[in-house]
Amino acid sequence: MIRFNRGPYKAEASPEGEEGGGAPAAPAPAPAPAPAQKPEPAPEPEETPEPIEYEKTGDATLDYVLSYIGEQGLDHDNPAVKAALSGDFAQLEVELLKKGAVGADKIIALAQRSFEKYQEEEQSNLAETGKALIEIAGGEDQWEEVVTWAKDNAEPEEKEEINALLQKGGISAKIAAQFLVSSYRNTQGTEFEGKSAAPAAATPAASAPSGPISRVEFAKEAERLYRKVGEGYQKTPEYRQLAQRRAR
Repeated sequence: MIRFNRGPYKAEASPEGEEGGGAPAAPAPAPAPAPAQKPEPAPEPEETPEPIEYEKTGDATLDYVLSYIGEQGLDHDNPAVKAALSGDFAQLEVELLKKGAVGADKIIALAQRSFEKYQEEEQSNLAETGKALIEIAGGEDQWEEVVTWAKDNAEPEEKEEINALLQKGGISAKIAAQFLVSSYRNTQGTEFEGKSAAPAAATPAASAPSGPISRVEFAKEAERLYRKVGEGYQKTPEYRQLAQRRAR
């Protein structure tokens, strides 16, 4: 039997016998699973600075400022604190802002007002001390003579000790001035005619001298005697014995 092909229009049967079928479509590939997201690391807790305790100054405002600064872990050796003690508060403000200190602007304002008040009081004290030193020497010209003599003749350790007493102000500065004036007058062979550092008062029993002492030791002992006896220490037998023991 002769078979005739139906030509290009012949229908091909699918393997399942469905008319017009061809090869079955391939199934769609399953979507790739999304990569697992790594959890974000928890922020590290900020390190709490170890608080610094400042000594009380007696000024309530300044003590509050220092307490605040100490809570931020800033001590005397911190460059920002050193600058603030000299009147430059810019570095301290930056340091506090970096630490996120709450209320830093108000603290800086308090610190500036406290520093200005301190400067005014310091200038007043310096003026008062300077006036007292001139009176002890017997006049401004006399005090200049004494200072010039001390610069030319005092030993380095003597200058350091006397300057420390003068910078303390108050009775310490007056004792240093008394010592300088008395030493100067003795070298010139003249009597001391300046004003005493303190008026006369009751005196305790004197102790026996125990040998010569340097001028620096004399100044230290004179200050110690004042703190022990009070006003009028120069009228005491102990002071006179110190003067006798002083090395010329």
